[in-house]
Amino acid sequence: MDYDRRRLREDLEQLVRKWEFLPRRTRESILMVAGLRKLPNVKNLASNWLRARGSTPDWLVNALTLLKDSKGYMPDREISRRLGVANSTLVRSRAYQHARKTYLQELKKIVKKRSRKKSSKE
Repeated sequence: MDYDRRRLREDLEQLVRKWEFLPRRTRESILMVAGLRKLPNVKNLASNWLRARGSTPDWLVNALTLLKDSKGYMPDREISRRLGVANSTLVRSRAYQHARKTYLQELKKIVKKRSRKKSSKE
């Protein structure tokens, strides 16, 4: 047991010497493991994209509303910027991809119909 205490003392002395050179997160982690700091609330650390499968992200409805209001002309980057969501998160969302594709297909059909009407009138 003396060996363990001696070894512990050496390790702690070395830790004290290098403490200021450790990254902030490492220092905080050491203090949390030692029980000197409270653990952060895990609920607050979860990001918006960390959800159970099948649940709809909060930003999706707003993204689809912006897409609809802009009649498909607003770029994905602008939508993601307005919502405060990463562009890659928005673009990779299957629900958003499907809705955008469906909405743009409807716009293409309308454009095709209009062009057919114009060509038939001439």
